Amino acid sequence: MLVIIALFLCFVSLFALAFVPYQGIYVLLVSKPIIDASWSTFIFGPLRTPEMIGAGVPIVLFLRILVFNDRRANSYPLFGIWLFYSFTLMFSVALVLSRGEFSDALDSFLRTISGFAGFIMFLTYVHNREDFRKLLLAFLVAGLYPMIMGVIQAGAEDIWRYQTYTGGLVRNIGVYHDGVTFRQYAFATLTAILLLGAYFYQKRFIMKILLLGYALACLLVLFRVYSKAGFIILAVWALVWTVLQKKFVLLGVIVALMFVVNAATGNQMFDSVRTTFLKEIGASEGTIDTKYILSGRMGVWEHYWDTWKQSGLFVHLFGSGFSPPAHNDYLRVLVSGGIVGLFAYVLLLLVFGFSIGRLLLREINPLHVMALMIYLMWLIDTIGLVPGMYPAYQWYVWGMIGLALRGVEGLSPAAAKRPGMPEQRKKRWISLPSV
Repeated sequence: MLVIIALFLCFVSLFALAFVPYQGIYVLLVSKPIIDASWSTFIFGPLRTPEMIGAGVPIVLFLRILVFNDRRANSYPLFGIWLFYSFTLMFSVALVLSRGEFSDALDSFLRTISGFAGFIMFLTYVHNREDFRKLLLAFLVAGLYPMIMGVIQAGAEDIWRYQTYTGGLVRNIGVYHDGVTFRQYAFATLTAILLLGAYFYQKRFIMKILLLGYALACLLVLFRVYSKAGFIILAVWALVWTVLQKKFVLLGVIVALMFVVNAATGNQMFDSVRTTFLKEIGASEGTIDTKYILSGRMGVWEHYWDTWKQSGLFVHLFGSGFSPPAHNDYLRVLVSGGIVGLFAYVLLLLVFGFSIGRLLLREINPLHVMALMIYLMWLIDTIGLVPGMYPAYQWYVWGMIGLALRGVEGLSPAAAKRPGMPEQRKKRWISLPSV
């Protein structure tokens, strides 16, 4: 039954994106968590519904923009660096095609181009304050399915799927393939909660209480995933959100609540976090071999690094074309695209990081701060995961960062407080960086 629903949502999302894209983007975001739940069933040969939607979105999106010319002038900041990065990906596709493996080449290319697709999709179909509010509400609704599942599993560990983790911890993953999916949607939902609270519900007490309850549910789901990167990202987000906006009282409340919850659970909270980092702590103390840290990823890194070193000059420069599960995004790009591909990827990250820094120097507001938080989350995930191969994660990360770089018409709190302003005065960009 779930597969039938996922297949239906897949076709509906692609159809809506093709013919009513201003509504289709919201349908897509809401449907994706349900589509991802059908990952274990093959539909057409090697294709499953998550692959179908992941591959279909870039194709439908770019065809839609080319045929109907939806693009607005000057609406894509840093477009050149995206084109350069995408061009280097074509080398990988050509290499795989040269071996006659069309399906593998197409799958790899469409996965890695999803970041560019998300960037273009958000900037093309989200322009003003109301569009942005609907986008955040779509993320909010999208999070309901995985978050409700995660909360239920937190109270009943033996249902759905779970993994035994370091020190006997039971990592909840619901019906998904792994905990990354839970984590991805939890952070996207938290993004929507924070920005809705900052821009749209400052004075609506009931809504703020509901958003707080939703946020606590997300935090519970994130906690029960027992992810090292997840815990680090949460700490970074709390610090960046509060310190940059000078919300020091909020930071103090967060820290105090952590100790209260830990005391109420009999020190279980801090013990679980410590157990999650048990191997890393042991390695720092010299009691555990360093090869076991980061869940044994160093052994995986060594394998792919040695494989790349033993290849020829052409592969060193342009890669093998395949995107391996290297548990490190830089190593994945190096193996797939060689030194040229890695250079383009690192340059992309550096340019975006520099541009976000410029935004914050010009004006510190919730959207700019959130852009930095999402960017830092991506950098953290590149160390132990391959986020460049997760389509929905890329849509969210690069789409939201793109909106911050270009700006959203009428989003400033001042415009929101003066509904009687003439329409032409409301349309104000929060920033227009020229990088």
